[in-house]
Amino acid sequence: MRFAAFIPQLTFALPTIYWPAIAGSAVAASLFLCAPCAAAQSGFMRADPSAVTVRAGEDVPPVLRRRAKGSRDIAVAADGLYIESAASGLGSITALTTDNDGRIYVLNMAGSIYVLEDRAKDGRIDIKRVIASGMDRPTGLAIAGEALYAADQSAVWRIDIATGERSVFVPLSNIEAQEPRPLLFFNHALVLGLTQGERAKVLSIDMDTRRARLLAEIPSAPLRGLSIGGGQIWAAAGTSLRPLSAHSGAADAPHYPLEAGAQALGLLLPSEEAQYPKSWPKALRSHIIALQGSAGPKGERSSGGNNVVSIPARFGVPGPKLYTLATGFSGQSGQSAWAAPSAIVMDERGLFIADRFGGTVMRLAVDDRPPPSPKTKPRLTPPVPKPAVQKPSHKPNDTPAMFGSSLGEASHLTKGSTLAVGSTLKKSFEDKELSKQDAEILEKERKAKAKSDARDERERKRIEAIKRALKRNAASGN
Repeated sequence: MRFAAFIPQLTFALPTIYWPAIAGSAVAASLFLCAPCAAAQSGFMRADPSAVTVRAGEDVPPVLRRRAKGSRDIAVAADGLYIESAASGLGSITALTTDNDGRIYVLNMAGSIYVLEDRAKDGRIDIKRVIASGMDRPTGLAIAGEALYAADQSAVWRIDIATGERSVFVPLSNIEAQEPRPLLFFNHALVLGLTQGERAKVLSIDMDTRRARLLAEIPSAPLRGLSIGGGQIWAAAGTSLRPLSAHSGAADAPHYPLEAGAQALGLLLPSEEAQYPKSWPKALRSHIIALQGSAGPKGERSSGGNNVVSIPARFGVPGPKLYTLATGFSGQSGQSAWAAPSAIVMDERGLFIADRFGGTVMRLAVDDRPPPSPKTKPRLTPPVPKPAVQKPSHKPNDTPAMFGSSLGEASHLTKGSTLAVGSTLKKSFEDKELSKQDAEILEKERKAKAKSDARDERERKRIEAIKRALKRNAASGN
């Protein structure tokens, strides 16, 4: 089906949706739609400021091959940041969203929604549970009030957060659109992205009437992510980031390509309403955060792709270069990866990044952890002399002791721990063996004392030599 027949098809499938004239649909102007946006960026953003500008369309993003995580595979954060696993075992993650209480909702391709709770608000997830399931390959998730909304192959579903009850909000069964179908809540409406072939459309569905109107048409696909900043909706579509308006479908509409060979998988925009992580650098508060996927090998003109990047923006307009915030998800060849960023959300605890390969949610935060305590250096002090071993003096009627033991008078073994006469050791045996034991013990103690004296003498000489060397060094320094 071509896009010419797309709107009538959707109107037939959704009898409750009303379509106004496309010419009258537009998105309100904001900081992100300003004079510098009038002309589209002609080249890709680049990691190296000295890199040569590349024309859009020169490279076709390759498909990353999934592989198992190895022992040396770790995510790497930029200087001053650190990245850690917040939750795992979540399936192939397609979307994330959060509520005002810090709960994170995770949507996966199997049709389940998890809620992750962090009761201490320290970024460490301590509760993970499923609140909904049974959807058909859902890829869009949004929250509005006390309900979640998820877009799958057959409908936009409404899920009551408290009960998990699921009901159809808008049917989509007759819509021939590809995955993914990103979803967000904005201005008392659900904003839904649909892709068909090489183009995409963004729709606004009123929460009360459930009627839809066309917000924008995009001449690049697939449309993988939607975000809001400065009162305007932006889309991650194909290899570019695009501000949406009634003129987004024009050939000269503003768009900002990422690096050559990298697809735009998702984005977060700076805004006054955003909850930034604790101690988040002020410079990053004006950056657009984006997910890059399907990239080639890392080089001087590329960050390597398949990573999380930040793009400086001035008055809402992305600059020509980008900075890598988190990487290490793929090998140097760029052909395979153990992790694939698929969605991002942010609050005061950090930037949460979904990995659709590993089924994990990672947290990127400012590294304000206390440094590890330094190792204590050994001091040049004489050893503590060992107490002289006392010779045993026993009479036949004495209580037998543990001869030859290193336990001295300061030992925690009390008198009650010794073997008293009348135990299983017969006194007659003790009397016969005592003289033989005394002789053996005295010989062992003599040898031990000789070794100890020799060791003490060597240590004394070593200490004296060190002291003389220190005196010589001090004298030469003066």
